[in-house]
Amino acid sequence: MENNKYNTKVTDEEIANGVKDEYGCIYSPDGKRLLNGNKDITSYTIKEGTEVICDEAFCSDYFWGYSLKSIVIPESVTKIGESAFEACEALENIVIPESVTEIGERTFPLGIELTSHSNRFAVENDLLIDLKEKRLIQCLKDKEYINIPKSVIEIGNGAFSWCSSLQSIIIPDSVTKIGESAFEGCESLENIVIPESVTEIGSGAFYECESLKSIVIPKKVTKIGNHAFRDCKSLQSIEIPESVIEIGDSAFYWCRSLQSIVIPDSVTEIGAEAFRYCSSLKSIVIPDSVTEIGDWAFCVCSHLQSIVIPDSVTKIGKDAFGSCEALQSIVIPKSVTEIGDSPFPLGIEITSHSDRFVVKDDLLIDLEEGRLIQCLKDREHIIISDSITEIGEGAFSGCYSLQRITISKSVTKIAVSAFSGCPSLQSIVIPFPYSVTKIGNLVLKFCGSLQSIVIPKGTREYIERFLDEKYHKFLTEE
Repeated sequence: MENNKYNTKVTDEEIANGVKDEYGCIYSPDGKRLLNGNKDITSYTIKEGTEVICDEAFCSDYFWGYSLKSIVIPESVTKIGESAFEACEALENIVIPESVTEIGERTFPLGIELTSHSNRFAVENDLLIDLKEKRLIQCLKDKEYINIPKSVIEIGNGAFSWCSSLQSIIIPDSVTKIGESAFEGCESLENIVIPESVTEIGSGAFYECESLKSIVIPKKVTKIGNHAFRDCKSLQSIEIPESVIEIGDSAFYWCRSLQSIVIPDSVTEIGAEAFRYCSSLKSIVIPDSVTEIGDWAFCVCSHLQSIVIPDSVTKIGKDAFGSCEALQSIVIPKSVTEIGDSPFPLGIEITSHSDRFVVKDDLLIDLEEGRLIQCLKDREHIIISDSITEIGEGAFSGCYSLQRITISKSVTKIAVSAFSGCPSLQSIVIPFPYSVTKIGNLVLKFCGSLQSIVIPKGTREYIERFLDEKYHKFLTEE
């Protein structure tokens, strides 16, 4: 176990038990770790004997170092923690002493003048580089153009994050890894060529690169990380190689200019929200290799007109195709063994080849669980059959024409938001309320026309136990 005096992580208990100096900065009792600074100081010399400047020491919930203009780091310091000076926007320069052997990610503010006396850490072309690990730790100046040295094999986490002026960058063939959030918030970045040497693109690597129009994923990359291209609103095309086996959660979330994409046969999983809000996407072919379509994977792809789910797919996630208003029909293959809540848009024609999932009276039903998954057509009156034991989450959400619904005696559970967003719903009839054992929260949210929840005489006290108090006024005993 790592000796705590060298640990850069800080707990609330350590802050409470720390020792304040005359400037209000907090140290560990042994004086080896600088835990936190003081928001009122503009100049500070870290005490001799300090070995660790902890994570977010001058950038945390306790202290945001906007006023700090100068700081001196003594030769005793060996570690500077993650984001230690990140928010110190007034800080003009720092000297890294020879003693430092470890520097965390996103450590310094953009625009700082950094001088390094360490044999391990060098400043080259306004880039802080770990010479031992050959890792580009951080870009220090927000410039339009960057040329990364050929000695670098890894672009570290957050290395160029929020370099808003960066328009183009040359990544050498030596680089094999692009870290998490490496180019996050580089809103002016229009073009980037990722060399074939790269095998890993971290989560959020190009998050909010709003000007990025196209990109080619190298042939050695096996996973497109979570949020990798999220909010790349100008991204029109992307080439995914056969090496990729997983498209992570929110990988292309809100890529609203993306019109088409080819998912290679190597991909086995499409993550949650992977293409959510890709409103320009018109068609997509899911290859036979895919076994799982994640929750909200294509939700609000409002122009998606056609999609084929292959026989390899076993799971269709919650709201996977929700609000895909242009999607007219879909076929559920026999292979599917799991379908999440409210997976399809209202009004869609569903054909099911599965023995477990059937469409009856415009209702999608899981026969094995007795769960009413979703109402597929917006009708004025719905009668739920005796085969149903559970009304799923959001099952009737958005049924604008629905005025009256009769719940069968077999139903024991009504899930969260089951009737949410049914503005015309006036009456719910529960003829056998004693069978009900659970009613989820927000079950009737945005049901502005509701007038009555009809139950038999003498059952009011029982049903009130399961119904949110604000709905008690609608209970009508007949």
